[in-house]
Amino acid sequence: MAKFLHRRLIPFLFLIPFIFFSQSAKATHMMGADITYRCVDTLKFEITLKWYRDCRGIGLNNGGALTIRCTSGGSRTATLTLKSIREITPVCATEPSRCKPSNTYGTGEGVEEHTYTGTLDFNTSPLSALAKCSGQIVIGGAINARNGAITTGPSGTLYTDCTIDLNKAPCNTSPALTSEPIAILCCDQPFYFNNGALDTANFDSLSYAWANPQRGYNNNTSYSGQFTYLNPFTVYDPRPNGGAPIPGGNPPIGLYLDPLTGDIVLTPTNCSEVTVAVIEITEWRKNAKGKYEVIGKTRRDMQFIVKSCPGNKPPIVNGPYTYDVCEGSQLCFNITTNDPQFVPPPPAPLPAPDTVTISWNKGIPGATFTVTNPTARLQTGRFCWTPGAGQASNLPYSFTVTARDDACPLNAVSVRAFRIKVKPRAQATIDIDTMDCGVYPIEAVLSDGFKGTASYNWTILDSNNNIVFSRKIASFKKTGNFLSTSKQDTIQFKKGGLYYIQLALNNSPINCPSTFVDTLVVPPLLEADLSIGQDTFVCAGTDILFKPYLSNYNAPVTYQWSTMGVTNDGTFLKNATADTTNNKDSFLLSIPNVQYDTAVSIFIKDASGCSAEDTVQVFLKSNPLAKLPPDPRICSYDSILIVPNLDSAYWVDPIMGDTLVQGDTLFKEWYHNGVLFDTKDSVTIHKAGIYVIKVIDSLNCMDTDTMFLNVNDTVTAFAGNDTTLCLNETILLRAQGMDTAGNSNTGLYRWSDITPTNINTVILGTNDQYDIVATDDEDYRLELYITQGGVECFDDDTMKVFVNPLPNIVLGTDESVCCDYGPISLGFKLTTPAGNPTTGFWSCTSTPSLISGGTFDTDAGCGLIVAPAASIDKYAVYTYTEPNTLCVNKDSIRITINSLPKMILQDRVYCQDIGAIRLDDDVVISPSNTSLGSPSWKCLDSNSTNNRFFADMLENRGSQFAPDYWLKLDESVYTIQNSNTDTIVLEFTYVNRFGCRAKDTVSIEVSKVPKLTFSAHRDLCYDEGVVDLNNLMDVNLTDGIWSVVDVPTTYRDTNDLGGISNNSINTFNSVPMANSNITPNSWKIRYTHTATGCPTFKDTTLRINPLPAINLTPLTPKRLCETAADVTLNATPAGGAWSSNDPSAIVGGNKFSPSSAALVGNGDIINLYYNYTDASTGCSNVDSIDAQVDPKPTISLPTNAVYCRNKGEMVMPLTLPISATNNSSLIWIPTNIYGNRDRINAGAIDNTLGEGIITLTLQNQKADTFRIGANAGGLASCSDVNGSFEIIINPIPEATITNSNPEGCNPVTTDLGVVFNNEIDPVTATYAWNLGNGNSANLANNTVTYTNDGQAIITLVVTSDKGCDTTITNSVLINPIPIASFVPNPNNYTTAALPRFIFTNTSTVDPINGSVIDQFDWDFGDPNSSDDVSSEENPSHYYPTDTAEYCVNLKVTTNKGCSDEFNSCVVIGPDLIVFIPNAFTPNASGPNQNEGFKAIISGEKTMELIVFDRWGEIMFITNDVNEKWNGMYKGQPAQQDVYAYQLNVTALNDEVYTYTGTITLIR
Repeated sequence: MAKFLHRRLIPFLFLIPFIFFSQSAKATHMMGADITYRCVDTLKFEITLKWYRDCRGIGLNNGGALTIRCTSGGSRTATLTLKSIREITPVCATEPSRCKPSNTYGTGEGVEEHTYTGTLDFNTSPLSALAKCSGQIVIGGAINARNGAITTGPSGTLYTDCTIDLNKAPCNTSPALTSEPIAILCCDQPFYFNNGALDTANFDSLSYAWANPQRGYNNNTSYSGQFTYLNPFTVYDPRPNGGAPIPGGNPPIGLYLDPLTGDIVLTPTNCSEVTVAVIEITEWRKNAKGKYEVIGKTRRDMQFIVKSCPGNKPPIVNGPYTYDVCEGSQLCFNITTNDPQFVPPPPAPLPAPDTVTISWNKGIPGATFTVTNPTARLQTGRFCWTPGAGQASNLPYSFTVTARDDACPLNAVSVRAFRIKVKPRAQATIDIDTMDCGVYPIEAVLSDGFKGTASYNWTILDSNNNIVFSRKIASFKKTGNFLSTSKQDTIQFKKGGLYYIQLALNNSPINCPSTFVDTLVVPPLLEADLSIGQDTFVCAGTDILFKPYLSNYNAPVTYQWSTMGVTNDGTFLKNATADTTNNKDSFLLSIPNVQYDTAVSIFIKDASGCSAEDTVQVFLKSNPLAKLPPDPRICSYDSILIVPNLDSAYWVDPIMGDTLVQGDTLFKEWYHNGVLFDTKDSVTIHKAGIYVIKVIDSLNCMDTDTMFLNVNDTVTAFAGNDTTLCLNETILLRAQGMDTAGNSNTGLYRWSDITPTNINTVILGTNDQYDIVATDDEDYRLELYITQGGVECFDDDTMKVFVNPLPNIVLGTDESVCCDYGPISLGFKLTTPAGNPTTGFWSCTSTPSLISGGTFDTDAGCGLIVAPAASIDKYAVYTYTEPNTLCVNKDSIRITINSLPKMILQDRVYCQDIGAIRLDDDVVISPSNTSLGSPSWKCLDSNSTNNRFFADMLENRGSQFAPDYWLKLDESVYTIQNSNTDTIVLEFTYVNRFGCRAKDTVSIEVSKVPKLTFSAHRDLCYDEGVVDLNNLMDVNLTDGIWSVVDVPTTYRDTNDLGGISNNSINTFNSVPMANSNITPNSWKIRYTHTATGCPTFKDTTLRINPLPAINLTPLTPKRLCETAADVTLNATPAGGAWSSNDPSAIVGGNKFSPSSAALVGNGDIINLYYNYTDASTGCSNVDSIDAQVDPKPTISLPTNAVYCRNKGEMVMPLTLPISATNNSSLIWIPTNIYGNRDRINAGAIDNTLGEGIITLTLQNQKADTFRIGANAGGLASCSDVNGSFEIIINPIPEATITNSNPEGCNPVTTDLGVVFNNEIDPVTATYAWNLGNGNSANLANNTVTYTNDGQAIITLVVTSDKGCDTTITNSVLINPIPIASFVPNPNNYTTAALPRFIFTNTSTVDPINGSVIDQFDWDFGDPNSSDDVSSEENPSHYYPTDTAEYCVNLKVTTNKGCSDEFNSCVVIGPDLIVFIPNAFTPNASGPNQNEGFKAIISGEKTMELIVFDRWGEIMFITNDVNEKWNGMYKGQPAQQDVYAYQLNVTALNDEVYTYTGTITLIR
């Protein structure tokens, strides 16, 4: 991709974990820093300072020094404490640490985070002097030096700071920075990051901008070449002249920094660039006037590297990154990740894809973030949050999400910010007024500060929270139905009760609707209810009496009755009118006197003037006729056809005179025991019960008739199941089924043999049971007859009996076997049936365990032989079941088992010198007389290669018929092949008189007689301790035992040796000799070996010599200072060597040197050892003396220093670094070299903290020089040490900033200058301006233009030629320009019927500097009016009642005098247009445009369309001009007919037009 990327230098900054570069860090080790703070209490803050160190550079020490400055004058110092050192190198799990041991030079390419913390309390001294700072507090720290690998210029000291405004926010907490600031970017690859600034303590607004890296307070670090702090990096931008960044490009173009979230997006292209960038995060907070102002700043200084990243691409956090949510609503969305796989050039294989994990910085309290697929390769996080009431804000909430892959050796990371804007809810209260007769005016009262355009939707709910649709219960007056969309309306209730008034309120275009409900208890109201109830129909010949039920009325009451009918042609007729002069409380409707359908209505009014009404629809119906036959009876297996008699049923239409015969238009419904089961003209039935036919005509009038069907109980004969028997078995025939006859009914059984081979059927009789012997196959039949209710019913059943023959068995001859014959497979003895069928089995009746699975266990049978018997007989029985018939037969054979000869052999062990052994005597135990059978021997393991068993070793010293076998073992005939012992395995075979054979093996172990050998050995010394005699003597066989041989006078006493344990001696247990010349001087010892079973031994001598004696001269004195001279060491006898536990303390072989000693102080004892060896015996001895060395004292003084004094400062307390080591005391010694000893106040010194206090009294406005000394007292034998240093005090400049234009509309240009108030020379002074717009200057006077809305804080650091500086501030207010805008209602168009527009101002202005729009100048563009202007915020204007176009202009001006204009045109169109069709064809019955019925309307404000059927039932209702009636009613197609409609249209002038007529539905 790189060859397509164009490089362009543009500003850049980002934060991400660091990946390393190859340049040497050397001693320049600092890579970045930041300072944050947390409020502990008012004016008390916990400070956290972090330094980021390159682990290849030198260690970081004393990094906690801070300078606290007031920008309006004054400063103090403080020191933080090191809290932790941790490695933040983003290595993968398998990669080792790069920074171990910590804070050590040159450990590897890694990064350490050094964290220092401490508390700054401006309530107490010395910081209380800064508590009333009129400017800001700047807390800064510096370390030398920056990393030497930087290629863009910054070098030297690294300085960072933060700002606190104690006046505006005395207890503010800075944002926490949740992303580590050291970073690498992959060259030519897109990069996304966010620093994760998080302010959950105060939820202040944050903005992000770049800042200059600094080497000191207000002392910027310079860049080289084209690079600046706004231009530190080379990024992809193919446009020759650049332009606005395109973060959504692929790859991203330019550098994008979101000033609201801190999101950074870019594509770096210089693959070897190392640079420095600083981000400044500004905190904003509204003051009491609602104006945003700066309360603090935090800086992050960082180094970053661009490198080629072979084999890996960084992960991606997918968007979208902005969301909207309404207060109180839950917002949930998934955040997915991606990691494009690196594809190497062929033929390299494709690497495994990375695994990406996801996490967030908990940036929104109360929100949740869950990883939904923790084991997936690409993790997905689900964010959910429900913002509470009051959390709506114009500024978005934000959080960051980090995606990290598992690439090795170092992970790649992407961080993106997500913004959520919380929109306000539409808020209002419901105002309900009460009037008489159920009238309730309602109004929606919008809340203060309501945002958006309100829209209203009122509904009425009953006590069950159901919408009240019926106008008989309640309705809105403006619409006449259940719904209202007005801000104000009136509800007319017809019935009392508990109701809920519901308002659905929206705030377009914000669209965060709310629903409000108010409870309304309506007292009982006058009600009229006709006694017949709901709308009804009446069949011919019926009268209906209507009598209303009245409630909640005040007498007297007046009644008014009316009726309305409809003829066959659909014409509505008024049928009757009540006589109001003769009120009646009832009304009789006689159906014979009414020739068509009608409706009856009543209207009543009571004495209070309240009224009520009710209407009932009455439909005229005819009556058909139904007729069924008398009740029948049948058997359960019969059925009967029922045909109703309908011939005489008819009805004559009283109007048309037609005779309507039932068979033409009647519908039938057949019921059995009350359940509908058929609708045919006739039915065939068989189930007992009550049958009803209902005959219904087309007008739903009906008639019924009833019939009862009697069904006899079911007769069930059962002869039994078919049976198969073996020959001569007996079967019982048993009849069943008589119990089905029921009570008081008669029945009869009849058995017969119906076998087909019989010439005639054989009648067995009428008994219940018969016993039959099975000899041949037979068929039997059972008949059952039962009479019930005069009707006889019948059933029969048959049973078959099958007879099978027994199976044939043929077995082989009997068997006679020896005990060792093994298992006998009996299947070979079976001839018939062939093939060992699975339905046969073998058994032994006397001993069942001998046969298992068709196998005879000969071995088990042998165990049953009881002496003196030599054999036993057993019988194997074969039982066979024929698998088809299951018939069984048996047969058997005899098996004789003969015993084997009894044999017992005994293993033997011999030494080889035994010669020969007689086998019958030593080895064979049984049989006791082998001559009764045939014995024989065989050698199974005799090392036959070198030994001949039959030729040399086995010897028969008897005869052929009476053998006597011997085995020869001496060395002449047998050579042992193993190291010490051979085992000869013999096999003995014996056959008895039955021909049964037995054999067994026996082992003969033959061992050599061992030969012992020793080597020459040395004499021992007394101090050797434990000595292994086997090793000393080099014994060839080590499994023997040593002992001491007692030989008086010739050898030493055995007790003097101290004993032998585990073939070892301990020389310290022996009795030492007075000298080496006495006799006897040795012991006689013996080694005995018995391990092979053939014992032997050998003797030798042992001597132990004494150690030589040593005499040493002790040191005087034993304790010396490390500055003392060397001391000579003396010892006898001479010729030995000196050594020590401190080797450096011995010099020249025999001198002790205190100045060279390493063990100095701490009470350490130096041991001096003398070692001497006796040349005659080779034995050595050691003795020692002790010494102690005291360390000399050292003192560390403050360096010469120059201080700057504040105006009027006469006393300067200083806490200075001073410490001493190896000292007994440490004190200040003020000097009078400059004649000011009396103005030096020496305070206490804390040697533990390494600091002391000096208070200096200064001369007014003069420089002072002080020389101060100090003394450290020595320990024990060491003397004191002294030293001194100088302090110079200079005054600081006093100056103010001049500002020609401190406030104006954007842009603002002003002249800035400086005026001195003391004697500092303006010519020699230097100036460092921070102009507050991202620029700096170093001249005394500057002309500056500001283009960013808000407050620009101007900071000037003035430094005298003595290096003393002061910081002064000023500011410029840049007020925003408003954006004029408005929306007409109606939206740009109305008709001549209502040529009025309401103009809603939608102009906006950023609330920066408290800017609000307070002036509106409207020009409605009406040339016909002299009054077409307005200064209202939301005015309205009436135009002439004719079509035209007018252009409206709005100019808005803020309270700061800044203005803008907006122009838009509106149109007056024609008046109301209504077109209503008269027919439609749904369900594709005609043209597509006729699929539904609707009115075509133009110029309306509201509309309502209602469709009725011919009886007044509402079929369809809508308020939507675009909604059609599709010809459906309650989910079913409405029938083809003529329907009535009523259309109510409200024009734009609020005039209501009503249209009525009919519409024909055609199918």
